[in-house]
Amino acid sequence: MAIEESAPSPERNRLQLLIAHCQKRMNRADEKARAAIFEQTAAHIALEEAQLNLARWMEANPDPQGDLLLLVRRGA
Repeated sequence: MAIEESAPSPERNRLQLLIAHCQKRMNRADEKARAAIFEQTAAHIALEEAQLNLARWMEANPDPQGDLLLLVRRGA
């Protein structure tokens, strides 16, 4: 007894093509999401480093006007 092949179904073929298209779209979206997370992490690290560098610079280079104001308030 031979197994009969069913007739090709245009609807099934359309749905399989739609699934393939959706899978490619998901793959592209996943790649973009990974790239965005990497960029966000790099930006966060750069921001923290810049803020730390500014804090260090401000500590090493105090505002001379601030010292003058303290002297004036103390009556020196």
